[in-house]
Amino acid sequence: MQHLDPDRLVLLALDEPSLDAGESDHLTDCPSCREEVATLREVASLSAETQEVRELPAPPDRVWRQIAAEVTAPTAAAGQSAPAGRQGVRRAA
Repeated sequence: MQHLDPDRLVLLALDEPSLDAGESDHLTDCPSCREEVATLREVASLSAETQEVRELPAPPDRVWRQIAAEVTAPTAAAGQSAPAGRQGVRRAA
């Protein structure tokens, strides 16, 4: 069974577009996609209830140091695997 596209699930969770007949049938028959939409709706609801970003506490300095280390780390040479936790990450050209 081919599941609905993840981007489409996000839009459905946000009540953006309406379902077409195929999507409706799929959600009726697919507990995995229904659960994903329900989870995304919960996340959207929680984020709508939270404080505005400017009111959140600043992250600790260690977070910024780690971000800086990740951004400035050399990329893996061709043929070598990326460091743990970095597989699939692409850098902007």
